[in-house]
Order: sequence, then C-alpha cells, then structure tokens
Amino acid sequence: MRAVLLKLAYSNLLLAFAAAAGAWVCAQQLDIHQAGEASLLSFLSIYFIYTFAKTVRFDPVADQVNDPERTEFLLRWRRPLVALGVVGYAAGLLLSARHGGWVLATFAFGVGVAILYDVKFLPSGWRYRRL
Repeated sequence: MRAVLLKLAYSNLLLAFAAAAGAWVCAQQLDIHQAGEASLLSFLSIYFIYTFAKTVRFDPVADQVNDPERTEFLLRWRRPLVALGVVGYAAGLLLSARHGGWVLATFAFGVGVAILYDVKFLPSGWRYRRL
C-alpha cells in the first residue's frame, strides 16, 4: 500500500485527484450541472502545474539529498510524466475553449502564474528573480 501511495504522490496524481474532488464538491454545493467537467479541468490544471514544477524544473542533485526515493522515481518516469502532463494540459485547453474565452483564459491563467513563480525570468542581479 505504501508503494502505491508513494507512486501516486510522486507522480502528482494524488494532488490532482484532491483538486478534482474539491472542485466536484464545490460544484455539487453550488448546483453546477457540469461538476464532472469542472473536476476534470481542476485535475488537468493541477497535474500539469505540479508536473512542470517537479519534472521540468527537476534538480536531481538537490532532490537526492531531500528525498532519494522521489528522485529515483522521477529519474525513471520523468519523460512519461512530462508527456502525460502536456497531453493533459492540451486536453484541458480544448475542453475549456468549448465554454468560451473566459473559461479558457481562467484555465490558462493558473498555469501562467505557476510558470512565472517557478522560472527565474528576471536578470541575475535582481534580488527576486521569480514571482
């Protein structure tokens, strides 16, 4: 059981399922009829954001010190996780685009903010290089 839970956590699926469950509960409480789509969009967004942060911006040397098991998992599964995240994000863009520009912009906004938070985009002399 521990091995399964660790794989779910390391692959960011556990976090994405939690986001989907939260969206589903909110949609149910608000009588939103597209609770499934809201949950799916939450899942896809969170999965891509955390997959980007943990695999694309992966530092095996630093992570080996903090969590050797996770580092080993990410070294083995990095490419499939990135591919799955990108495909999922593209599916989320298509699904949200069906509901209009505001839904699409809202879906893309979260990923944009996450990338600005995670990527150093300001010059190296600045005290803060990311948001």
